[in-house]
Amino acid sequence: MNAPNAVRIDTPAKINLGLELLGKRPDGYHEIRTVMATIGLYDRLILTQDTSLPDAIQGIDLGNEPNLIALALDAWRTAVPGPSPVQVYVTKHIPIAGGLGGASANVAGTLVALNSMRKPRARLERDRLSAIAATIGSDVPFFLGSPVALASGTGTTITDLPTPEIVQWVVMASPAIALPRKTATLYGAIRPEQFSDGSRSEAIAATLRAGGIPDFGPELLANPFRAAWTRLGDPIAQVEAALRQAGAPWVALSGAGPTVYTLTDDADRAAAIATRLRELVPGTVAINIAPIPGHGMEAMPAMDVTP
Repeated sequence: MNAPNAVRIDTPAKINLGLELLGKRPDGYHEIRTVMATIGLYDRLILTQDTSLPDAIQGIDLGNEPNLIALALDAWRTAVPGPSPVQVYVTKHIPIAGGLGGASANVAGTLVALNSMRKPRARLERDRLSAIAATIGSDVPFFLGSPVALASGTGTTITDLPTPEIVQWVVMASPAIALPRKTATLYGAIRPEQFSDGSRSEAIAATLRAGGIPDFGPELLANPFRAAWTRLGDPIAQVEAALRQAGAPWVALSGAGPTVYTLTDDADRAAAIATRLRELVPGTVAINIAPIPGHGMEAMPAMDVTP
């Protein structure tokens, strides 16, 4: 199908290089520090504005979970009123609800694509897009900037960091764990003893600013949500153990999980770990290898659109 005013955008996953909760804020949210990096694992969105068709989002089934792309369309129309209906075709590769930011990246990609459909002089600057993004999810503004950044506040305060010249490879295992109201449930399982002062995240950021590669490992990449999963029966423990058995030197949790990962600067070693891991875990566990960092998002023309 050929559609007028169609754009394609590839939206990257992210991993958290450690995550810290500093405490609960007066507004009820938690103060966080984390370094996030995009990785070379992407969903693909194709957006069209065809006035002969109604709004539609195809290619993604979230069950009873809210579709953040729909929220992005609503937020965009509130900020930038316009009558044109929008059709979104999604090809998913990033595990859903895995702690890899797939939904947030889709939101950011939707905003970037919609912005690209406007005439150049009418396009919004990054700050304005970030303000819209922050109303939808705390991770969303990150995807509008540098591939590597320090996030603070509730996660919406983004400080771009230099992109390392040395490519690392991330091996990820994403178990299919259905946890209703995942983020709220996990935050509810956090205890004050899991709070920290943000110094680990600041140390990673400082090393990257100096042009170096941090000495990654379980201490530097500690994540308080790991203890929360333990209190909920520890359903990710077996996958962690399998990743270590497959040759991972250490294992870390991305975001609120349940994706666990390891890093190596050797592509062949990453492939060997992933191959061995596939033999050790059920087929319901998604295994992915990707370079880190991945690239940012750029809207491209998309003339051939397949629902």
